[in-house]
Amino acid sequence: MARLLHVVWIVVTLTVASAGVAFADTVDAGAQALIVGGGLILGALFIGLGLYLILRSLTRRRQAHASVNWPTAEGKILATSVRTERRSMNQGSFEVYMPVARYAYSVAGTAYEGSVIRPGTDQFGYSKTEEAQAQVDKYPLGATVPVRYDPANPSAAVLETAEYGSGRNIFAGIICLAIGAVLFYVGVATSTMATH
Repeated sequence: MARLLHVVWIVVTLTVASAGVAFADTVDAGAQALIVGGGLILGALFIGLGLYLILRSLTRRRQAHASVNWPTAEGKILATSVRTERRSMNQGSFEVYMPVARYAYSVAGTAYEGSVIRPGTDQFGYSKTEEAQAQVDKYPLGATVPVRYDPANPSAAVLETAEYGSGRNIFAGIICLAIGAVLFYVGVATSTMATH
């Protein structure tokens, strides 16, 4: 999978970059300043967004991996539900179903409340309400459950150790990096055309 993403990154970047250079040759002098500024600013924004998405995914994966070895505390389910969120896309909107569980636990005499069932479900949710409900059904109201908590920060806790959705963030991050690199390159290429 990583190799495929790497190949896609290279092909997209080279293809669009060569098209960008050809485009820069056709731009009149009045528009060059706008293209240079826009390319550099938008390129930096897309690169920043791509890095943010990738780093967020890697952090989530590290948390999920580390949580396997976290100590457990006895917790109690305080509330569960499936929350519906409407999200927008270019061609319309769609619904995402978020499993929600609030639980209480204590570490060394200090009481905490957590809400993370599984790292990632808080961002992505599920496309089908049945999937979200199946996850929530594992945690009936008032049930005693093992809560895994970070010994360095006991307020960070999870009920399940498997992460969810970080591959999507990494893919989106790579796409944003590619777009940002191309925009930045077009801005730089256009600026060098202006000096000739």
